[in-house]
Amino acid sequence: MPGVHAFREKAKGTGGTNTAKYCYSIWLRHLVLANKSGLNSHPKVVAELGPGDSLGIGLAALISGSDKYFAFDVIEHANTERNLKIFDELIELFRERTPIPSDKELAEMKPALDQYNFPINILDEKRLTEALEESRIKKIRDAIKNPQPNNEFIQYKVP
Repeated sequence: MPGVHAFREKAKGTGGTNTAKYCYSIWLRHLVLANKSGLNSHPKVVAELGPGDSLGIGLAALISGSDKYFAFDVIEHANTERNLKIFDELIELFRERTPIPSDKELAEMKPALDQYNFPINILDEKRLTEALEESRIKKIRDAIKNPQPNNEFIQYKVP
């Protein structure tokens, strides 16, 4: 791709996806807006272009029940330690059914939602119980710790 090497030399990080609350808010907004538009709010596979500082949004997708996450980036920003920290914090946010952080809590969040309650109509008890099952969470954690080319849950692709 023309210019990619110059871009790679200048890039230092994205500054966005380095907190669990940010990733949680982004992912839940996607689910709420997809549901509101009549789109699939339980995707089996999620792909993200330019995940940035962490794989947090994709990890939120996996924690909420998606089966596979593909992350495509030009520069390798994400690191295992940060991803594990965000993963553990995301698990707690989902277990506690934390309301979606609003634009008052995270000023840069767009678009605004009609309500910020945890979307129990989308992430009901059955879906969350299955998604948060301890052996499944352990497998996802292992996938973060030991990235493999044909990982069952996560594919992180950087040239």
